Amino acid sequence: AKKLSYDERTGKQRLSGFLNFKYQGNVMFCDSAHYKEKTGEVWAYGKVQINKADTLNLFCDSLYYNGRTKLAKLWGHVRIRDREYKVTTDSLDYDAKSSKAIYRNKGRIENITTNEVLTSVFGYFYPNTEEAFFKGNVVYKSDDLKLTTDTLHYNYLVHKVFFYGPTVGTTKDSKFYCDRGWYHVQTEEGLLTNNAKIEQEPRVITGDSLFYAPKRKYALGKGNVQMLDTAQKVQFNAGHFTSDGKTLTDVLTDFPLIRIMKSKDTLFLRADTLFHVRDTLEKTLRIRGGRDVRIFQNKIQGVSDSLDYKKAEGIMDLWGN
Repeated sequence: AKKLSYDERTGKQRLSGFLNFKYQGNVMFCDSAHYKEKTGEVWAYGKVQINKADTLNLFCDSLYYNGRTKLAKLWGHVRIRDREYKVTTDSLDYDAKSSKAIYRNKGRIENITTNEVLTSVFGYFYPNTEEAFFKGNVVYKSDDLKLTTDTLHYNYLVHKVFFYGPTVGTTKDSKFYCDRGWYHVQTEEGLLTNNAKIEQEPRVITGDSLFYAPKRKYALGKGNVQMLDTAQKVQFNAGHFTSDGKTLTDVLTDFPLIRIMKSKDTLFLRADTLFHVRDTLEKTLRIRGGRDVRIFQNKIQGVSDSLDYKKAEGIMDLWGN
């Protein structure tokens, strides 16, 4: 420091000029500071910077730090940066003992190595465990995903986000909704529960629980699953539904029902198990059914053990009882 003074009444030392000093293992820089040795308190002002073990840097306009409790309060253009992430906000509470940072008046977290950005009203940041919790108008953005939700837990060590409350996610070719779930930002796989819905033109899938893995072209639905294909005018309902994009086959079990909507009538198909086979253009190629097959249309009804319906030819084969 360029200047040092001492106030006997308050017990504070005042340092001014360009400061550079080490305190409790942390290196601090600032324009001026007050230090109270008896209580271990530090007040720092102007271009404050703290370096912690060369792994964490804190920047702000002013700071208060209690050396006994290891708690700090930062104000004005606050930034925290480690080797991978940067936190930006206007004020922040920091626990040096546990390396926990909390903002309560809007903040932003950016990944330095990728294009991940997250904003929220409240944020709880844990560098030691590489986790963060956010609440209030949470928006997460990456190259492949935009996610808006009420509450979010991000474990950036495993690149997984957990969301709670009404959530909307948008990817390159789909959109999903739910009230609870998780999403892996690298594999692009996710589990949606509570009012779950996936929109991927021309398909819309809803259910109690939906697992979605677009890179593997796989989807799994459980509980009150409904899939509507508006282009093919086909609707599926089942308690259990799987869709394999590699084999272009959908499998429906647990009281499955397929509705084929035509201009003048609708064909209903039911069986213990129903298979929906698509062509490479995602058009319905054929529908197969096994055990306790039932068909219904205004002009025709039938019961059999097995069914094979070729849509393009308009031919339906039924056999067995």
